[in-house]
Amino acid sequence: MSNIRTSSFIYRSPVAKADEHYVVTVTVKELNYSDGKTYIDVNYKFDAMMAKDERRRHIATHPLYGSDVNDFLTYEGEIIAKNPMTALMIEYLLMEDAELAKITGHTTAADYKHKIMLSLSYLWD
Repeated sequence: MSNIRTSSFIYRSPVAKADEHYVVTVTVKELNYSDGKTYIDVNYKFDAMMAKDERRRHIATHPLYGSDVNDFLTYEGEIIAKNPMTALMIEYLLMEDAELAKITGHTTAADYKHKIMLSLSYLWD
C-alpha cells in the first residue's frame, strides 16, 4: 500500500429520492510506528448531493445513518491495525466500482463499500 491513496464512490440510501446521493471520498494513509507496528488511517468525506431545499433530508440519507457510529454527521474515520483482513478491506474500499462489482455477487459495489465502511468502524484501534 502506498503512503496516501484516495478514491470516491456514489452512495444512494434506500430512502433517498432518485436525484439524491452522497459522494463519499475515502483517503487512506499508512502509518508506521517506531515499535514496528503498522496502522491504517481511514478518513471519509461525505458530500450530500441534493436540492438545497432538501438538505434537511441529508440526515436520513447519510451513509452512516442508523449505524453505531456516534456523531455520524461529523465522523471522519478511524485508525485501524493493518493486517491481511483490514488491508484487503481497504483494497476493496478503494477499488473502482466496475472491478469490485465482478466479485460482490448480487450486492452493488457501492453497497459493498458501504458495508466495509460500517465494518471498519468497529475495528478502531
